[in-house]
Amino acid sequence: MKVCIIGAGVSGLACALTLEKYGLKPDIYEQFDHCGERTPFIICILQIMHRPVTDPLLDLSKNYGITLKPINPLTKIIRFSPNKISRTVGQLGYIFEMGPSPRSVTSQLYEMITTPVKFNTVADYKELAAHYDKIIVATGSPYIAKELGLWTDVFRGWVRGAVVSGKFDPCTWFVWFNKKYANNGYAYLGPFNSNTATIVLAAADVKEGELENHWKLFLETEKIVYREEDRFVIEHITGICRPREIGNMIFVGNSAGLMESVFGFGLYNSVVSGVLAAESLVNNKSYEENASFLNEKLHQCNLLRHKLDVFKNKDYDQLLELFNIPPLNKLIYHTNLDILKIYADFSEHISSKI
Repeated sequence: MKVCIIGAGVSGLACALTLEKYGLKPDIYEQFDHCGERTPFIICILQIMHRPVTDPLLDLSKNYGITLKPINPLTKIIRFSPNKISRTVGQLGYIFEMGPSPRSVTSQLYEMITTPVKFNTVADYKELAAHYDKIIVATGSPYIAKELGLWTDVFRGWVRGAVVSGKFDPCTWFVWFNKKYANNGYAYLGPFNSNTATIVLAAADVKEGELENHWKLFLETEKIVYREEDRFVIEHITGICRPREIGNMIFVGNSAGLMESVFGFGLYNSVVSGVLAAESLVNNKSYEENASFLNEKLHQCNLLRHKLDVFKNKDYDQLLELFNIPPLNKLIYHTNLDILKIYADFSEHISSKI
């Protein structure tokens, strides 16, 4: 079987690594001169988003054969709304670096594969279709799916981020909710180490040319004065891709609409979808069926995203006040209760009664 992968990001490399385990060597095309993102930044895996999985990293290693090393555990989250602050402490997830660094997720995966990557190569799926039995679309963007009429937007906006220097707790994550500068989005700070962090503003429903004004308003409102060492701007789109398998093409990762729409993280789903795509090819199984279990969690996230889209700042204040109730905070974060599923079931039950 002749297979190619368009994109050497997380999902593409996870797919390549799994294919190699079965003795298949795909052709991997990457438009840039290295794997992954061009600018370093920080993301996390939140345990709460993947329940009933109790430990997402252990699950990836045990059930999908992909072992990743976080840069730190995530042990504290501090949230800000216009008038409230809430904190949660415990084993909450893991912090990862993305980008060109040797310890980034893509660099880790790249070191595991033996297949050479064709860097600086723009691959046209239309041209490749005649030369490969299967094409894995792992570009990290929705545009091929959009071109084929497979994509529906859920969240659309722009990300303005910066690498900043200062003093940080390497295991603490900061989150800000404020409609004034983020619209339906949010902002976060994630640390690389005790001296460097990423600050990100994901502003919904803004044009690229408006983004810098939102960024300045964010910094002014929250009184953030860290020294900016580097900056980046990224278009941020989450959505639904249906189907994810069409003709001889399989969509994985963010290209397949597998980025959750609440916080916009997709690392876990990207790895899982890359592995499942490879296993589906090797075992001649349906990728759609093998990956269908991901749909429920994504649907739950989309329901919550739609709810957040109609929030006002006073609603964020009330939400954070709930997190300040110790028994509720403990129930949400220190049990394996599937909060997203409970919310989705309740939301759909209420909707059916209206």
